[in-house]
Amino acid sequence: MFLPLLSVLGSASAATIAGRMLSEEGDPLVGAEVIAYDERLNYGTATTTNDGSWSMTFLPAGRYRIRAMPGEESAYADRFYPSEWDFCSAEAVNLPDGGEVDGLDITVPLGGTLSGVLQDLGGNVLGGAAVYAQGVDSRTALGTRGTVSGEDGTFTIQGLDADPGQPTDWQCYVDLDGFPSQWLGGVYDDADAQIYPVALPAEAPAGTDVGENALLDGIRVTGTVYGPAGAASAGTAYVYSSSQVITSTLDADGLYVADGLPPGDVISWATVDGLATTYWPDADRPTPDRVSAPDEGADVDGVDLNMPAESVLTVQFSGDGADYGSISALLYNDEHTVGRGGPVADDGTMVIDGLWPGDYDLYVYGSDAGFEDGFAFQLQPVDGETHVDVVLTPAASITGQLTDDEGNGVYGGYVYAFPADDEENSYAVASDEEGNYALSGLPAGYYTLRASYVNYCPFDRGFVTVWWQDQLSEDWAGQVQLASGQAQTGGDFHLPDDDDHDAMGDAWERANGLDTSRDDAAEDLDDDGFTNIEEYLLGTDPDGTGSGLGGCKGCSTGGGPVGFGVLALAALGASRRRSGQTAVPKRD
Repeated sequence: MFLPLLSVLGSASAATIAGRMLSEEGDPLVGAEVIAYDERLNYGTATTTNDGSWSMTFLPAGRYRIRAMPGEESAYADRFYPSEWDFCSAEAVNLPDGGEVDGLDITVPLGGTLSGVLQDLGGNVLGGAAVYAQGVDSRTALGTRGTVSGEDGTFTIQGLDADPGQPTDWQCYVDLDGFPSQWLGGVYDDADAQIYPVALPAEAPAGTDVGENALLDGIRVTGTVYGPAGAASAGTAYVYSSSQVITSTLDADGLYVADGLPPGDVISWATVDGLATTYWPDADRPTPDRVSAPDEGADVDGVDLNMPAESVLTVQFSGDGADYGSISALLYNDEHTVGRGGPVADDGTMVIDGLWPGDYDLYVYGSDAGFEDGFAFQLQPVDGETHVDVVLTPAASITGQLTDDEGNGVYGGYVYAFPADDEENSYAVASDEEGNYALSGLPAGYYTLRASYVNYCPFDRGFVTVWWQDQLSEDWAGQVQLASGQAQTGGDFHLPDDDDHDAMGDAWERANGLDTSRDDAAEDLDDDGFTNIEEYLLGTDPDGTGSGLGGCKGCSTGGGPVGFGVLALAALGASRRRSGQTAVPKRD
């Protein structure tokens, strides 16, 4: 199973993890990649040496799953330590702070092969094509292996995994200049692609031969780009059809050629210095109009573009102590169908060119520099050379720590801030390895705060979601009032341990006679009509037989004036549930 590489680990500690990568015959694999994922999918990497050994240093303390990746051209399949194909089935290795764990030898099996020949529709062999095998079933669904076809059009993809004792399904995807990207079987959609069963070598020594495969030609689109003075002799055209785009450099006569797109509805656009970026048919944005080219082999000519002279917007940012290099912005047209940005110079200027005259909105991402994210202006007319001054608004921030039942920091939890006056947007940030977080870029106002943790594997540790201030329900959460530029500290959360992932704290379960090794949230221990999870949320006794709600143990009854800053009572409806996401611009 392939998992995305999210970010690279780094730490000042000197913890080390090491081992070897070996074939199932016991031979070392040289030049292969090893990846150590922590429980939040951050990772470190190493490359195996001549004896198959690898090591990583300066890793933070934590639990790691180790993946061996022999490489696309290797005959061996990927594995997780010690020899598992699935990420969550791999052994999680505990690496203590400043410690060293050695001897993590990973054995990788010889994978299956898939081979064939690529041709064009005329029977000519096609060399230099990138051919990828994509897994189809649960074992290989996100795994890929690839190769490049030889001068004779032949290709062999190695190291494909399969279930022992039975073939596993794979599909093949091909990229080659002059042809549309496509799946073997003569289709553009993976749902229609040919399925090829691949077995491990011990069960199918000859591998899987897919035979001769003719690639579809697709369509060819040409046109000429004009400016006010005639054909544009320099610039770039982009041509889109059926989710694929070809980039073409204009020739001296303004001609562009896009050869090898899949059939479909075509749209083209162009960028030329001094001219306004233009979309077919001569508009400042994509329109419902398209050039219809539904047939394979179609040659579509005359998709011309007429580009007016550009308008240019210069924005001058200012703000106390601003680090302008940390600021970015996007300029949207009045329908928000096209956004354009540019770098902000050290003196706070940003120049956006290639514009048509019209009304624009500017959204500023200033949180990294201590300023609010949000619209600097809306529906500002731009025509010719336009200059706008933007005074940045200082943002508020909240910092704090997430801790577990033992007082240790919770790494990789998320803190969300929900504005009281905005039902659509929220702000979110992850806690670091010590459980600390800094939620910045917040506009002034009232916020409801939530802290939560999502485990990636069923057997990894978990935590109960809590609302500020350590409430189990949003109904009882307080609100935090933040002023412009306020740097609020002390936003700490205690996340109850919940290793059986039943949304009830383990300490509470142990104290009340419940089972911390399984999900017993829906059960009713005392048969009083309230499930265990309901008793937990209400703060009542789950073993108070016959007591109904009378067996209250420290019940929470409402939000009071608690915590930092200015807190207001909140009885927010339980029906209001929003997924946490970084705030993004929206139209009023």
